[in-house]
Amino acid sequence: MARRCSEQMPSVSSILNENIATNIGSVDNINQQGTSSHQHCFRCDVDIAADFTSGGRIRILCPFCGSFLSGQTPYDMRLKVSSEAGGIQHLPSMTLRSRFSRTFNRVLKRTNLNNNSITINGRKRMEIPLPSAVYQHDEFKCLVVSAIMEDMTAFYTNFYSNFDYMKQVLTLTDNEQKSSLNWQYLETIHDYLSHASPLFDESCSHHIFAHIFRRIANFGDREHHQIISFLQTLPVEMFRSAVNRIQKFISLNVFCPKLHSIQLQVNGWWIPSSVRTLALFNAANEALKKRKIPYNEFAITTLNYVDIERDYANWQRKSVAFNSGFTFCQYPFVLSVNAKRTILKRDSEQQMILTARLSMIQKFRNKQAPNLGMLFLNLYVRRSNLVADSLEEVAKKRDDLKKKLRVTFIGEVGLDMGGLTKEWFLLIIRNIFLPDYGMFTYYESSNVYWFNAAAVNNVKEYNLIGVLMGLAVYNTTLLDIRFPIVCYKKLLNPAFLPLIEQNQKLKVGYVKPTLANFQTIRPVNYDENVERDFCLMFEVAVSEYGSLVMYPLKENGSNIPVTNENRQEYVELLIDYYLNKSILKQFEAFYHGFHSVCASNALLLLIPEELEVLICGAQECDLTDLAKITTYDNCRSDENFIKWFWEVVEELPVDKQRRLLLFVTGSDRMPVGGISEMTFKIGKLISNKFNINELLPMSHTCFNQLLLPPYPSKKILKEKLLIAIDHAEGFGIE
Repeated sequence: MARRCSEQMPSVSSILNENIATNIGSVDNINQQGTSSHQHCFRCDVDIAADFTSGGRIRILCPFCGSFLSGQTPYDMRLKVSSEAGGIQHLPSMTLRSRFSRTFNRVLKRTNLNNNSITINGRKRMEIPLPSAVYQHDEFKCLVVSAIMEDMTAFYTNFYSNFDYMKQVLTLTDNEQKSSLNWQYLETIHDYLSHASPLFDESCSHHIFAHIFRRIANFGDREHHQIISFLQTLPVEMFRSAVNRIQKFISLNVFCPKLHSIQLQVNGWWIPSSVRTLALFNAANEALKKRKIPYNEFAITTLNYVDIERDYANWQRKSVAFNSGFTFCQYPFVLSVNAKRTILKRDSEQQMILTARLSMIQKFRNKQAPNLGMLFLNLYVRRSNLVADSLEEVAKKRDDLKKKLRVTFIGEVGLDMGGLTKEWFLLIIRNIFLPDYGMFTYYESSNVYWFNAAAVNNVKEYNLIGVLMGLAVYNTTLLDIRFPIVCYKKLLNPAFLPLIEQNQKLKVGYVKPTLANFQTIRPVNYDENVERDFCLMFEVAVSEYGSLVMYPLKENGSNIPVTNENRQEYVELLIDYYLNKSILKQFEAFYHGFHSVCASNALLLLIPEELEVLICGAQECDLTDLAKITTYDNCRSDENFIKWFWEVVEELPVDKQRRLLLFVTGSDRMPVGGISEMTFKIGKLISNKFNINELLPMSHTCFNQLLLPPYPSKKILKEKLLIAIDHAEGFGIE
């Protein structure tokens, strides 16, 4: 297909070849024999003529895709040109690719399109027939059915080369003389072209898209803003289709196939240009009040298999050295939550190792014997006094927060291999969110908790909650916390403070007081006459320990009535009070607690929805596919008690399935990647001391393992399993 296309346009391709060859690798009298040679482009799969007698110049780049011919690297080509030039030891300072880029742009500037022809270098090269009339949508469909290739070619040639003709074809005008684009017509034009020319869906044509992406990426700010405005008007499916096509282009070119044992190398500007073009779609999507497509549809899952840690390291060095090199972390919307979790996990592990190493060095300096415990953040707490003990331990061991967490319940013999840590998180979160503590207010309409404005004396407890959330992310543990999305927006504003201790007075956690942010907490709206119905003033009533206290929203607000004219100002001030001002001290303590553990550049990659997923896990709980990833120890999947177990699991309601998940794994939330990211093991539990019917199922939450006795019937199995999952608290060793 690539060969036929190159043969159909000899005039344009020959001129491109001539101009490119003029500016690449200029060396006089390279080949004195005057013979012609051919080199092969493995990307386009075509032979490229390299005429050494044409001005004494050698061709080393493909004129169609810009790849180096015959699979040779830039270094090999430099050596070849240098040796054939008779001892020239250096080339001009401009690189080969930059010279190709300069030449190609120069050719494009010399190429002018008008209504009926293409003119290159002042010479007419190809006549373009003009259609006799502008086709309406129905007329174009008839033209497609008739399949007259001459008319179709003329239409598409003019449509894509003449902007005025394109506007004339697609413009709709209603009775009020308002113009709009005929999206259905454009979709028909696009669909026919895609089906009639499958070449555009094949990788051999990617050099066409690469140059398109490059031109779009190199536009100025003004043009980019215009493109974003245009993309916001696209129909959803057309928008999604364009995003998917760019993602496919990136995926196929990040992982190039091997041909003839030569690894194809994509030009350095292919991937950056396509990602920057995709960034325009993402900007258009995020600028809308309601996204056209979910944010996670921009993620390219194949990038999970690139060396994302190396990319992150390069991105960090770039932020320090202001290097212009491309990294995927510059455009975090293309990275999935799994990729970002990997980055955050590796970054946390590196900080843990560094902190543990510094502790060991300090021990040696003080001539003290090192011990294994110094490598961990060891917390010793009592179940009966959990919150107070946790507060005291965290305050006492602030310098160890960046070490691996290990929890010990005083008076119990359980060893923490991960299970005790999970239970500690679960119990302390459950205690702090109790109404008796008065730290958070529960809103039933949205099923979320929000900070209590009256709890100004609980700064230490709020700081502990922040530390807990930071430790959960740091130790990859999921929490059952129900905060609105605006909480995570505040937590990422700013996303990273390099020196927490020096920024205690910095204003943090501020969010714009919009109705959309407020409705994530209290989803209410009112469009009636406020002056008539409420008789409000610019003040707010706050309940503090059983009594109402009035706070003015602006100066002299208690004497300013709310009217239909100023109610927008009232709403903004009221929302700002609830989201920012009333909980200023509480949220600052919460924010600094979180960032004292999780301070990392990796947080800059996250959006609020992704941070919520990393902290809380997936909201849905579906154990349908759990059997597919389960492994068995000392038993087989075809044994009766195993079959009965899976039948019981399918019959359980969602709340009981969550209890089962909590019983086995220590958390009732799915991991970020869903079931496929879990490990789940079932082992046979046998005892010589007790009858099988007297045993209850047991679990090792450290290893996500369920120990199940081989009960003689399904009824007994279900009864014992429900007892176990409903009364599961505490650890012990048999």
